[in-house]
Amino acid sequence: MFKKLVAPILGFLTITTFAAAAPSVKQNPFAGSYLGAGLGLSNQFYRLKIYNAGALELDEDMGTYGAAFQVMGGYNFALSRQWLLGIEANAEYDTNDQKVTINGTPSGSGRTKINWQLGASVKLGYTLKNNINMFYALLGPQWGHFRHTYDRNNVQINNVSQYQFGFKVGLGASQMLSHNIDISEEVDYSNLQGDKVTADSVETKFKPQIVTALVALHYHFH
Repeated sequence: MFKKLVAPILGFLTITTFAAAAPSVKQNPFAGSYLGAGLGLSNQFYRLKIYNAGALELDEDMGTYGAAFQVMGGYNFALSRQWLLGIEANAEYDTNDQKVTINGTPSGSGRTKINWQLGASVKLGYTLKNNINMFYALLGPQWGHFRHTYDRNNVQINNVSQYQFGFKVGLGASQMLSHNIDISEEVDYSNLQGDKVTADSVETKFKPQIVTALVALHYHFH
């Protein structure tokens, strides 16, 4: 009986000895859940067309810069020692406010802005062997709260307030500052579906796009 137990015991001891002697795989510091906040610059630009009784009254490529504030949270799954696959939700507030004036007869003025954005993205990341730097890409649906007003001869013709659906793509890089905190630099591009609004013989077509550059801090819950 004792002889029958010797081989399994020796085998178990051999395996555990080699396992103890083998170097342990360090956990990827970007894996797991995290929360963050960012500050940056937003560039919102539109192709805006306004028709008055079928005649083109305004056709402009409009654009404006503003400050961007974003909060985000997500979870990164470690696919391997260096690759990560995650999900991230975000909410963003932009201060952009685009105004345009039409001089002549009739005179008019338009105002267009997207202050709020909400989104959810899939995140693919690659961590360098130094275990400090990560490069990543984002892709997912995005919603922007679009507000547009148009006055002609000091009379308001259009007043649109609605969420526009689209998609966001982003690229970024992160660097661990401590065991739990990283700093990230990210550039996002959002393309929203646009819409057509008709009121009082005035037809307005718009197609919003947004580019955002952010610097963010994330706290990782290890």
